[in-house]
Amino acid sequence: MNKLNKLNQELVAKQEKTNGQHEITLRRLEKQKNELYIGFQKQMDYINILKQQKLIQSARAIHEIQKQEYYTMLENPQKVILDLKLNGGGGGGGTPASGRSIRSAGNGTPKTSNNLNGNRKSVYKFEDLID
Repeated sequence: MNKLNKLNQELVAKQEKTNGQHEITLRRLEKQKNELYIGFQKQMDYINILKQQKLIQSARAIHEIQKQEYYTMLENPQKVILDLKLNGGGGGGGTPASGRSIRSAGNGTPKTSNNLNGNRKSVYKFEDLID
């Protein structure tokens, strides 16, 4: 009977030791899981910031193009009047005073059109700049 008690105590001690090791491993894995979760959250925040920066950059590019067109219109108001007459009054038909159509070809490439000077210019849609 004494041998059985001794064997039983050894088995209990061995089981407690393995349980302790399992608890340590479990805590370590929980800590790693939490660190990964925090890392993924930071990555998603960073991705959102980059998307916002891309939108801002696209808006700046569009603003710069519009500013250049505005200055061109200020330099040559006669051309603006002529463009309005040629485009049927310019009543919001989607064409700016430069006579260019604001549409894309549908495949991500800009649609080109001729202005009054015969120069071909590329026209970008805002959605094309974002993608």
